Amino acid sequence: MIGFNRNLDTVLAARLAHLQNRDAREAVLDALHENALLFNLDRAPTTALMGMEMLAEQLAEWDSIPDWRACLAAMRDDIVATNSFYRGTFLLFLKEIRAYVDTTELCAELTEIVADWDTLAAQFALAIHDLQQLENAGRQLRRLAFREEHFWGKVLDL
Repeated sequence: MIGFNRNLDTVLAARLAHLQNRDAREAVLDALHENALLFNLDRAPTTALMGMEMLAEQLAEWDSIPDWRACLAAMRDDIVATNSFYRGTFLLFLKEIRAYVDTTELCAELTEIVADWDTLAAQFALAIHDLQQLENAGRQLRRLAFREEHFWGKVLDL
């Protein structure tokens, strides 16, 4: 559900060289577009947008998994430990690059998405103790996937 580049080590070196040798605005836009494409078009069923959509559909039936409470607790802990699945970190990046690209609107939208991830983590905590809350968590995640798809679409429009 994170949607990070699986080849980050090599891509990061190339991005740094691109930034140092070319127009900084162009390099920033290229990186933003690449991230958006990775998130929205990644066809691996358990990552990025598809992973979010798949999990949203399956959450209501998670009680059939023997250790579903431990799995849900681990997912909640991951959301919290990674600054809302790294969305909070990406928000800091968007603020940092304002010198090159106007990200004001994107920052406002991503701030809401970060809050939605935090709300989902809290919903997971409720669901651990109340089986009926799994369906609510699935609905929240489905809405969050839609919001993220829209957000990354806006990134592509830059």
